[in-house]
Amino acid sequence: MADITVYIPDIPVDVDDEELEEQIKTRLKTGHHLDVQSVKCYSTLGVAVINMLNEDDKHYLITELETTVLSKNSGTNITFVEELELDSYIVIGSELKKALSADEVAQRYANAYKTSKTRRCEIVSDQFPNVFRICYKQLAELIQAASSPDFRIEAAFATVYPRADCCFFEDLPTNTNNEKLLSAIAAQLGEPSLHKTSLYTQYNKQTGNAIVIASKSLRKWTKEATLKIDEHSISKKHKLSYRVLISPVHNDTEVEKILHHKLFYNRVASHKRVNDKLIIELNDINHFHECLDIGGFGIDGKALAIKPHTRVTDPDSCEL
Repeated sequence: MADITVYIPDIPVDVDDEELEEQIKTRLKTGHHLDVQSVKCYSTLGVAVINMLNEDDKHYLITELETTVLSKNSGTNITFVEELELDSYIVIGSELKKALSADEVAQRYANAYKTSKTRRCEIVSDQFPNVFRICYKQLAELIQAASSPDFRIEAAFATVYPRADCCFFEDLPTNTNNEKLLSAIAAQLGEPSLHKTSLYTQYNKQTGNAIVIASKSLRKWTKEATLKIDEHSISKKHKLSYRVLISPVHNDTEVEKILHHKLFYNRVASHKRVNDKLIIELNDINHFHECLDIGGFGIDGKALAIKPHTRVTDPDSCEL
């Protein structure tokens, strides 16, 4: 019999896998009169795999039922889908001082886990060159990585965070550090501490930004929209802003000419002039890199420099 599979993409992670499997089978049987071949839960991935007995029942779950309450007592909803989002994250330890390319990480991962093909891998952000997104094709491969998430790359250890949530925070308070960031998240979630296997944080002091990767075991964090730190409430972002600093810029007339220059025309998400500097947020990372590669341009015979906007290059300006 061919596999007739339905997935639950976000199972409760505070219930034992075997207990949850029985709850799912019972709910389908008593609530929807459906018998299934098997249910297998993977709490480390936050997913359940249901092997159905026929295509009609699969069609009903995915296209008609779509979601159901797991039990009246818990009030937890489960959703049924045909495909899973398997993309995950790899973090390289700080022991490795040199930057690695995405291709190098993908090849080392393939060697470590003996995969049949090299998986597509990409750096998440230039500001965090040790964090990579890796794309999986098969659940079985991800299950293998989740059961043994650490592997070695030269002098450093790398850790796989399977199906994790990745977000960014910009313009954090200047006294922020990794320890303070972890403590703030733990306090917000009502936890005394958080283990590195469930949460990875990295603060970039130069830019004032941070990346946070949370495993499926921290579902509470994925539901939070902001980070509360030092009486500030900082919104989560799914990508960082691409900001450049242009100087010297002395008046609004110069600002308008800059915004209409071919480097920036129709490429600006927002802008702000602070003293003799113009901060421009670009709407595309390719435009951002193009500006940095060029490094400068001229307006009416006046030379203007382009630099990445960081707290080092512009310590006095506030967020856009």
